[in-house]
Amino acid sequence: MLAKMLLAKSARWRFIKGLQQDSRVRVALYRTPELTKRLERILPSRLNEVIGVCHMKVFIFDNHVLMSGANLSSSYFTNRQDRYILLRYCSDLADYLCELVDTIASFSYILDPEGLLQANVVGIDPRATPVLFRKELLNALNRLLNPSSTFESKYTHTADLVDLQGGLWLDGQCANTWVFPTIQIGSLGIYQDELCILWMLENLPARSCVHFASAYLNLTKEFQAALIQGSINKCFKIITASPQANGFYGSRGISGLIPKAYSLLEKDFYEQTCKNAAEKVFEQCSLHSSSNCKCGVRLFEYKKPGWTFHAKGMWCYLPDGINLPNMTLIGSSNFGFRSRQRDIEAQLFVVTVEPGLRKRLQEETDSLFSYGHEVHRTVFLDPDRYGGRMSSFAAQLVRSWL
Repeated sequence: MLAKMLLAKSARWRFIKGLQQDSRVRVALYRTPELTKRLERILPSRLNEVIGVCHMKVFIFDNHVLMSGANLSSSYFTNRQDRYILLRYCSDLADYLCELVDTIASFSYILDPEGLLQANVVGIDPRATPVLFRKELLNALNRLLNPSSTFESKYTHTADLVDLQGGLWLDGQCANTWVFPTIQIGSLGIYQDELCILWMLENLPARSCVHFASAYLNLTKEFQAALIQGSINKCFKIITASPQANGFYGSRGISGLIPKAYSLLEKDFYEQTCKNAAEKVFEQCSLHSSSNCKCGVRLFEYKKPGWTFHAKGMWCYLPDGINLPNMTLIGSSNFGFRSRQRDIEAQLFVVTVEPGLRKRLQEETDSLFSYGHEVHRTVFLDPDRYGGRMSSFAAQLVRSWL
């Protein structure tokens, strides 16, 4: 997607102008080795990205890190809901993420001042030698992910200061907040995101609550199984885009079927949770300070007139009686098959006992769910949700590719 955006005429002109005027500007365009020459010939150019992209959204400024799931196109600054967390003066984290970005960039094509793509720094073409490309990229990432003891000690310090969406400062010396990064590159066998999330869901104590957001609800079988199993003694609130808040809503051609396809996948997931609820006896637990509910899964759709929904992440509440989040997960993953297996994803786990930060995290989830409409069976009877065989076909494609 980034390559497509950069090579569009207007965007390409802006970047070429920047390259020509400032030698400090570098543009690297990643191409997955899974996009073989044969697939490239078969697939239309606008569908190439379904094979896999670099999906990370990491912004590093000196010793500051802005983590998000946003692509930062114009709609994200006007009417597209997303999340942003700023971590200030965290030099170790900034260095690590900068090395991660540089590693991926070294295996990416370079856009030159004339607007042409040049060979990557390592000199290995993903089109010509995909097997060698995968091997060398994995080796480079392993050097980053499996460091020496010196490197490890450098990159395992707590962030000095954390600033959540501006205005909140924490004293890192108190060790009340821990931040650690994970990545996911399934095509290379790197599954940090998945392993950490599944471990967390399995080990959360009974009566914990988890708020979860995904713009495109297409959960992997493992994730779905963990949610359903965990719902026996835990609460889950999930928010996703309504068809009208899906970024593909109103698109022409096959893209226009995507919101209906996701609605069908959402219906399948909803029915699974209902079946599980009918078969199990749930404990009573507190969802948050304003209401009580039975343990289980509640599903919501984001509906805000004129807005689309792109937020993703998790907020975990331990049963400590305070009813504020203890942990949040923010990054690029939508927790679906594509995030698991096709794309390059990066996330941050933020674990805290600091009351001010926990309050701000609660305000964030309250804001998102304030536009959430709870899903019931009648929702799926809406004629706008039907698309016939084409939508069913699109749903099958979405399950594995989008």
